[in-house]
Amino acid sequence: MLLDLVIRKIGETYGPPALRSILLSTARELSVTLGAVSDDLPSRERLRKVTDALDGLGFAAKLEEKDGKTSIVSKNCILLRTAEANHDLLGHKFHSELIRAALKRGRVELHECMGDGALFCRDTVIKSDRDD
Repeated sequence: MLLDLVIRKIGETYGPPALRSILLSTARELSVTLGAVSDDLPSRERLRKVTDALDGLGFAAKLEEKDGKTSIVSKNCILLRTAEANHDLLGHKFHSELIRAALKRGRVELHECMGDGALFCRDTVIKSDRDD
């Protein structure tokens, strides 16, 4: 409830662009606390560390390989109630930015989201040219 109110107040006071900027900046800051993923780690190890950190936060996260793609699948959403009301900002933007920033490379695409009514969240990691 508190997070819902804070998000609403920021949006009302500063507008949607500022709210989006604040949430994405917060995701990047939070990514630092996900375990200091080193740039020189192989991409698979970075993925494992980020997944373990998300799991430790309560997302019940695991790595999954499907159709040649690697995804982080979260079976719990610690922000679900707020994500349902703000699914674009929290599910589609915040959560994916959190993972992308923690990995420090590539792109993350959200394919399924509990905030949209799915049974789990699936963030597929698209490797960058710098990945091994």
